[in-house]
Amino acid sequence: MLAAAVITVREWHISHMAKLARSARDQPTESRRRELADRLSGCATANSERVLSACITGFAALTEQAASPEEASSYIAAALRADTRLQGRAPDNGEVRILHALAAANARHMGEAVAALGQSYAMQRFSPSAGMWRIWWGTHHWSRLDPALRIAVDQEALWYASQGQSQREDVINAVADTPAYTAIALRLPGRGLANRPFGSAPE
Repeated sequence: MLAAAVITVREWHISHMAKLARSARDQPTESRRRELADRLSGCATANSERVLSACITGFAALTEQAASPEEASSYIAAALRADTRLQGRAPDNGEVRILHALAAANARHMGEAVAALGQSYAMQRFSPSAGMWRIWWGTHHWSRLDPALRIAVDQEALWYASQGQSQREDVINAVADTPAYTAIALRLPGRGLANRPFGSAPE
């Protein structure tokens, strides 16, 4: 009973951190930033893969909203520490490699971010949970990608957009004003798609 209660609390905590990270990124306010920073205070000792994943995305959101370069550097360093532990726990997991790409990109380690992006596609061609970040980052750094990696990003964008009208709009917004926009936008499925929960991504 106690163990179940602890797991329930932990799951709520992780879910709440993820929501706070999204809020801090999409609707930044000082109170949201402070609340997220407070929630992330336990990341230094975290070992759970899900907690570490939430830590990396949370610190990335805080980096974007940092009040000073010094504050941003502290969040980047914290994300890299969480990423190091996470990579050690699940080195062959595609979602984990996406988070490594995020942490590296956040730290401006661009070569490492591109390499991790490519590794993530080799492990997982389509990601319902993190694919939008890959699409956004890949198309905004198109010149850094080799032809094979461009194809992987392109294919994920088309797959993601096929999942429903809101996903189609997400892809259009993600690739806007990038060198990949025309090639991807002209091949997206048409308007009027019915929104539906993500099914299993094709292998």
